[in-house]
Amino acid sequence: MIRVEHLSIHDHKETILEDVSFELASKGFVSFCAEEKASRAMAKLLGAQCYPKYGSVYFQDNPLNKVAITKGILRNTFVQGLFGDFQLLMNQSVYENATLGFAYPKADVEQLLSEWHLIDKKRVAVEDLEFEDQAAVVIVRCLLRRCQMIVYDVYSSPFSQKERIQLYQLLKKCSQQLLVVVCGDFEANAFADHILECRKAYLVSDSLHQIAHEHIIEPRVFHMPAIKKKAIWRDINQRSLWKFRVLFLCLLCSVIAINVVMFNSQLHLVDLEESVLSSFHQNMIQIEKQAVGDDGKIYPNYYADMEESDGEALSKHLKGNLIYSYKIENPEQEMNRFYGTKWNPDDLYTYHLIELKNENQGFHQIQGHFPKNYFEACISSVSAKSLLRSGYFEGLDENSDVSKVIGKEILWYGRTLTISGILSIDDNPNLGIQIQRIDENDSKYIDQLYTGNLFVKAGFMKNHDASKQTTFPDVVKQLTYQNRSVPLTQIQYPKNEIAFFNGETFLSDIHLKDDEAYLDFYAVYQLIYHDRYRDVKVNDDMSLEEKMNDYYHFASELIGKEVTVNAYRINREPGNSMIMNKTVKIKGIMTIGDYIFSDDFFPESGSGKIMMSASFLQPYMKANYKIDKLFYQSNQKEEMLDALRYLNTNAYYQAFVSNSRMFQVFVVDIKELRGVLLFIGVTFFMIYMIGFLYLIDRNRRTNQKEMTIYYLFGDTKQHLELLYARNTTFNLLKHHMFAMIASLICIYILIFLVYKDFTNVEIPMISYISIPVLFMLASWVISSIIAYFFIKLRRILDECVQHDRNMLQ
Repeated sequence: MIRVEHLSIHDHKETILEDVSFELASKGFVSFCAEEKASRAMAKLLGAQCYPKYGSVYFQDNPLNKVAITKGILRNTFVQGLFGDFQLLMNQSVYENATLGFAYPKADVEQLLSEWHLIDKKRVAVEDLEFEDQAAVVIVRCLLRRCQMIVYDVYSSPFSQKERIQLYQLLKKCSQQLLVVVCGDFEANAFADHILECRKAYLVSDSLHQIAHEHIIEPRVFHMPAIKKKAIWRDINQRSLWKFRVLFLCLLCSVIAINVVMFNSQLHLVDLEESVLSSFHQNMIQIEKQAVGDDGKIYPNYYADMEESDGEALSKHLKGNLIYSYKIENPEQEMNRFYGTKWNPDDLYTYHLIELKNENQGFHQIQGHFPKNYFEACISSVSAKSLLRSGYFEGLDENSDVSKVIGKEILWYGRTLTISGILSIDDNPNLGIQIQRIDENDSKYIDQLYTGNLFVKAGFMKNHDASKQTTFPDVVKQLTYQNRSVPLTQIQYPKNEIAFFNGETFLSDIHLKDDEAYLDFYAVYQLIYHDRYRDVKVNDDMSLEEKMNDYYHFASELIGKEVTVNAYRINREPGNSMIMNKTVKIKGIMTIGDYIFSDDFFPESGSGKIMMSASFLQPYMKANYKIDKLFYQSNQKEEMLDALRYLNTNAYYQAFVSNSRMFQVFVVDIKELRGVLLFIGVTFFMIYMIGFLYLIDRNRRTNQKEMTIYYLFGDTKQHLELLYARNTTFNLLKHHMFAMIASLICIYILIFLVYKDFTNVEIPMISYISIPVLFMLASWVISSIIAYFFIKLRRILDECVQHDRNMLQ
């Protein structure tokens, strides 16, 4: 029934069973006696829990392996293994433990329970039984499944000797119907029909068959089989698998760090930026100003507004033209001044001004003429098409030629301007330069000059009425009340035409003390009224007048209370950029209109206003315009290169060329960290080499006895050293190849990040890719030489064997 042929089981270098063969009948009691590891391995093998790597096991002529009948089918239909505590289910009855929920015929179950003296106990919980009855339950379970063999692993079970004897008595009875194999207990020999005994991995006794060992010795020349060589190195590699992987990670970190430094050394920010400008035929760049705290600390990647003084300072170092772009600081205030409080923003509401002294400042080929006075403006062809599509010009539509808008009038914050010319984007490449802007949420986005800009004569902004108006600076504003802080949009003077409620009556008093203030609806809504507002707005039982009175009554809670007004320049560092920190008392709240409670009205978060004393605000107020962007332009290549060098080395100003943030990270920032990265790379490489040599030496000591045997068989020391060297070199090559691939991927990613937006820039791929390839080849050659001489200097054989060999020579 069971046939085992030439079975060998090895655990790394330890031999568990060696060349074991035997046959088992289809019935009877078999005792397999051996050391613990051999017994447990045989139990798992006969229990169909594993398959033999060396040798064969046949169940009724069916081989146990991965290809033939599966282990799962064997366990399901052929063999039942008894391991551990036999998986008895506590808190369940004998009947439930025997059937395990399977729908066996009731008569068959009761017959077996009766044969094993369990019929009267079938409803008894299994934990209340004696051990002998528990064992009988397990045997009934096996018989119900109609298995043909039971395998019992003694070493895995927690039972005492007395309990095992009781079990053997039951198994002996069971062996009349099927095959029973007990592995690992000499006590089972007394019950066995067939006894197998193994010692030191060999089968030394078979009670039904005599094992004969014949050793025929023939002289032969020793050659280590190739399969044995592979097995040796496979065992070495598997034994140190995780250690090799950790070392590989060290090599990977080293290679990436060193290659990033080497890649960075080939990148020159100024040359790259100039090549980008040249590829797009542009000679104009944006200049950004780094945000600086009150203590002089610079905040990278956070930018401040330009001042006139910045332009004056830059003009001393930059040859060429500085071009100013202006915008209205407080658009709402300026629009209210011309159109009143009820105005709708038109298409020119968000347009910025770009002041040019003449058409030679980066723009030419104007269709029409350059603005000659402060009542003329040029626009780009893209902006002209946008205005035509919107129906801005009477009598013209989107199908009209853009030249038709020349001579037409536009209105920009109360001033009527005549369009004097059109700048074509095809003839003016500078219109396509990328501008970095920051929205209200401090998120960066890219804009272009060809949209949303009016090109006017230099000095236009200071000639505009907005330059004579004052407003609070466009900085971060915040209102705090009882540990609750809300954003503000404006801090301003109170106006004559606005009424206020002081908790008792309505008034239009604009005279405030320096420690008094008024709040508008949005500020009150954010501070205390947002939850109440939602409830009142949907309350159909309240009239509109009742809702408004409810607001005034609820908001009166703030009157007389103190709030803190903060204004600061840098959003992430309010304490280091504070321009106002004032605690005021709420004197009143602005009146509201009935539209506040209409269904189509939704209060905007962060749109609150606070009105403070004119005498207090006066020192903070400034003209209602500001420099939006500052550009540098030069028609001379050398002047542009000098400007880029200056801006890229200046701590306070930076040049922004398309996607130059990536240039900043991978050129400037990495250049500053080049020494650190190089130190990290060399350190990790040293760790890799030291760890690799340590593993070689440890494996040498581990395999020293085995190498000594081959040496005594007639192999040469040089050949054995060469085997070590070849295996070591192969491992080094494998690690370096994977590291090279990883570094190439890293370089590709860096190239993509740096050049992804510049399709017209020529990329020296061969130069960049050759870096990791050459570095890895050099690293592999050096590390292989070090490993080879290290092996030559170490002893791979036992010292005593070396002496004996010398004595026999």
